[in-house]
Order: sequence, then structure tokens, then C-alpha cells
Amino acid sequence: MNSQSCQARPASFSSASVGGRASSRRVSVIRRYRDDRKQDHLREIAQLPEAPVTIKYQPPYDLQDVLPNPGSPRAYSIPDRFHPEEDEAEPRDRLTVLQQHVEFFDYDKDGVIWPWDTSRGFRDIGYNPLISFLAPFFIHTGMSLPTQEGFPNLLLPIYIKNIHKCIHGSDSGSFDHQGRFVPQAFEEMLSKYDKDNKGGLYYKEVMEMVSAQSDLWDVFGRIASTLEWTVTYAGFKDENGVLPREAMRKQFNGSLFHEYAKKMGKSMKEKKGHGKHLQ
Repeated sequence: MNSQSCQARPASFSSASVGGRASSRRVSVIRRYRDDRKQDHLREIAQLPEAPVTIKYQPPYDLQDVLPNPGSPRAYSIPDRFHPEEDEAEPRDRLTVLQQHVEFFDYDKDGVIWPWDTSRGFRDIGYNPLISFLAPFFIHTGMSLPTQEGFPNLLLPIYIKNIHKCIHGSDSGSFDHQGRFVPQAFEEMLSKYDKDNKGGLYYKEVMEMVSAQSDLWDVFGRIASTLEWTVTYAGFKDENGVLPREAMRKQFNGSLFHEYAKKMGKSMKEKKGHGKHLQ
């Protein structure tokens, strides 16, 4: 009796194991089928043959599967489809993503960026003297006054705590008007304009993006976006002439600037306690 029981158990366990694997495979197939059907449905409702532009520029159809709540703005993190774990990151110096974007240029950590800080920052990143000289003129004349409070300072400082007031139109939409990062807008930029899925954009694709995203009669926004993306492309394109998506992602929170300054051998600023002046 005992020997029969002992012999029966392995057979029953084996069949259960085989059945479990088969069931798991069926579940996996069903899930893939459902995912494919869902993407087909999303693709169907996002396109209209009578409007070719809806076919030319394709949004990402699988984003919700790889990044939870991609349309929800992130105050201090920059997750994308390849870095969903960024949602678990701790706030950096209690700054929003847009504040992080400009914080690199605040050398004395007082929450104020002066034109000479901007020039120094461009040099530390590796830009040539001409761009480093001209950049403060364009950046501070256009963006200083909106961040100031009270009587205007003609030396054109930019106050980091109010940098969200510098959000302009005709951009990628990756920042919302409060300076938060919007993963879905970032992913749509790559999905629409990186048509051959090389993982970045050529300059002509960058300019196509700027043109396609431009708002009607928004002269300032169009000029600002053109200059911003041209300078970004010039500074961070790879040897193949492609602006990598990872460089694009990291420039939104400024971590790319720190990396390049370190590569250039420049001394990095101590950040301990930075951000307290913004509270």
C-alpha cells in the first residue's frame, strides 16, 4: 500500500507540473493576443485615412504596457519606456524637473542664475567661446523678467523658483506649465519623429519636430524652440549625427550637463543642501 502511494505521487506531481506549464503558456498567449488587439484598436482610433497627418505622425501604442500612467506629470523624476524605475527615485534637492534643468548653472547655489553663470556653464559643458558668449544674451533677455518679482533688475538674473513662468509655446510639451515632466509627450516626440527607430533624431528630424509642434503666430516660441534644440543638438549629437534619446531625456533634468562637465574635466559643484532657498 505504502509503495503504491509513493509511486503514485511523483506521477501526480508530474502531471500537475506539466498542466501548470501548459496553463501558463496559454495565459501568456492570451495576454499577447489581447495586447496585440489593444494596440490594433488604439492604432485604428488614432488614424484617419482622410487626414494623412494622422498616419504620418504615429503616437506610441504600447506605452501604458511598459510605463504606468505615462500621461501623469512627474514633479521630480524623468521616467520613460526604458527607465520606468525612475518613478522610484528620490527628489533631487527638492527641485522640480524644470528647476533641475537649469540648476547646473547656479554656481553659488543661491537660487539665482546670472548671465555670467550661464556663460560659464556653457563653457564647462564644452561649447565653443562664441556660443558661450551669445547664449546668455538670448536666454536672459527672453527669460529673466518673467522670473523676477518686484522692480526689474536690469542685470537680467533668472530666479530658479519661478522658472516655470518661462514655459513657452511651440515646444515638445515634455514640460507642463508647472515645470513637471510629462513622459507621454516625450515618448510621442520620439515615436512621431524618429520614424526609423534609430533611438534618436537627426537635425532635420529635430527641425521637423519644431515645425510640426509650432503654434499659430507664436513667433517667440518658434524662435526659442529652434535655438534651444539647435544648441542641444550641436552639443550632444553622437558620431553618427544623431541626438540620442537618452541625451534628450537627461537634458530635461540637467543631469546630462553634469555628465558632460565631468567629462570635460571641470570641477563639479557641491550640491549638499541645495534647494533650501526655494522652499
